[in-house]
Amino acid sequence: FGPVVAVTALTKRLHTRAEVEDVTMTLLEFAAGHLGYVGSAWACPGVFFVHVYGTRANYFYQVNFRYWEQSHLLDQHSRLERQTYGEMERVAVQPAPTDMLREQLEEWAACIREGGRPEVGAREALEALAVVWAALRSAREGRRVELQEVLAQAPA
Repeated sequence: FGPVVAVTALTKRLHTRAEVEDVTMTLLEFAAGHLGYVGSAWACPGVFFVHVYGTRANYFYQVNFRYWEQSHLLDQHSRLERQTYGEMERVAVQPAPTDMLREQLEEWAACIREGGRPEVGAREALEALAVVWAALRSAREGRRVELQEVLAQAPA
């Protein structure tokens, strides 16, 4: 959806004994005007899913967390479904199988050998980390945090 411009978050420690929050709710505001939600709950059974809601279709992706550490098997134990506008049924979508960790390492090696630019470079990584820092600041201070505010404090 493009770059994130602002973050609003809430965090709580509800279940774990560790002195860290185990439940989070984070709203992302994108430059193009879209809104996103990222939630986590370490107090519940291991689940990982992504829902993308659009004007013409919705997509639902769910991972069997038992295979999270076996990236070469993950796609075989995941489910992607599409629900088009006006329809109640979700239809399975079968993407080509991948190995996300292997693909990242191969891309990195190819960039070194051929001098290319990685799909996710230093700037994108810094912006992703800034979203995390903005969420932490938002939860701590109880306010909406502009990403530019966090990025301005990053080393050059």
